[in-house]
Amino acid sequence: MVLASGRSLLDDVEVSPSLTHHGLRRKAEASLGRPLRPLLTSGGMCLDSSEKSLGDAGVVDGDVLTAVVRPPTRIYSGESTFIALRGDNSVVEWGAKPYGGYEAVRPQVLGQVIDCIWSNDKAFAALTTAGSVLTWGNKKRGGDSAAVREQLASGVVSVFPCPRGRFAALRSDSSLVAWGHQPLDVESPDLQQQLTRDVHTACFSYDGSLIVTKKDERTVVVGNKVVESGTTAAQVLRLLDGDFWRICSSAWASAAWNRDGRVVTWGDPENGGSSATVHDQLQERVQIVVCTDTAFAALRSDGVVVTWGCAGRGGDSSSVQAHLRSGTVDISATNGAFAALQDDGSVICWGDQGQGGDTRGLREQISHGVKSVHSTHAAFGALKACGSVVTWGSQNWGGDSDDVRDKISSNVQAVYSTAYAFAAVKTDDSVVAWGNQARGGSIGQVEDLLAGYE
Repeated sequence: MVLASGRSLLDDVEVSPSLTHHGLRRKAEASLGRPLRPLLTSGGMCLDSSEKSLGDAGVVDGDVLTAVVRPPTRIYSGESTFIALRGDNSVVEWGAKPYGGYEAVRPQVLGQVIDCIWSNDKAFAALTTAGSVLTWGNKKRGGDSAAVREQLASGVVSVFPCPRGRFAALRSDSSLVAWGHQPLDVESPDLQQQLTRDVHTACFSYDGSLIVTKKDERTVVVGNKVVESGTTAAQVLRLLDGDFWRICSSAWASAAWNRDGRVVTWGDPENGGSSATVHDQLQERVQIVVCTDTAFAALRSDGVVVTWGCAGRGGDSSSVQAHLRSGTVDISATNGAFAALQDDGSVICWGDQGQGGDTRGLREQISHGVKSVHSTHAAFGALKACGSVVTWGSQNWGGDSDDVRDKISSNVQAVYSTAYAFAAVKTDDSVVAWGNQARGGSIGQVEDLLAGYE
């Protein structure tokens, strides 16, 4: 047996003609340590049966079979729902589905391959490899895209979600299509023209306003017909000053940063909309900005972390400031706390103690070897280099992983999260979940569909 690359997998292996197609594939997977697609004979026959034997397929002594490595499972999440794209192109969904789940659009996916999925918490948008977009979930929050169906039928290259119930899709002709909750104020012909050509990328402000960057790096801000804040689209545009920006938004404010690493903020001044107290530290070098529900943290290229916003929700990092003056490589956030991953593999936390800010009792576990940190709304999960996962924060939001401790103590290769639960993909491509059981923390009904190779 050989891989498609030509590498030998099982050399001169002896098997019984009565061995099933799946039985032989399991042997090959055990040898390689990776999941495989169904095996192929030299004549092009696909050996994909769990019941038929090799003898039934006409496989004889001396035959060479070809094995193709199956891509690992990718998981996407909404507020309370996980969706797994398996390596065999199957889709598995679990968690809360109050507005109707993926089953509603499954017939439309037949014959297509989903490339990526986005969520705005209440609805999902899936981009296929053919460039079409399928939507489901809360109809008023983006789950119903019938009004723009023709524009989403082909030529889409990316999708941008908004937590306030919107989506925008960028097409290959550089035009932008938006749908979902509350129509955007695009009644002026000039503004309509701005969205139909030369769009480079887009994102949403905290109040649902659409911020568009053109190919010439000019910025266009499209506001809501229903103004929900004291900051107008024109004021935001003056702040952004026509440059290329990336944006992080909480429920109350937004922070944008450009290529030079300069940060501007707007929204509720008490909840992160004003960064005046740290203005001088945000004029250059900022690489990423993350937020809790009322505070922000910026990571600079020199490893320094700068925070502002509600003090008790992470805006005040004075208690750990000595650890944040250098060496930070990434930041994660719950609704009330931040976690900074250091270059030595340790994790530093601050903010609301009940939502992940308190790491007493597990300092030794997260003092070294951490590769990445993930979060729900109230708990953190750290993936370590040894393949184990350490969790802390609110027990009901994934901070308590005792029920799956044996399953996540080794061989975990990736961690994902909803607002309420975590999911881990292991090296055998099996999936483990924990947290709020009704909102993604239990895979009971789909466990067989998420099993790994043996």
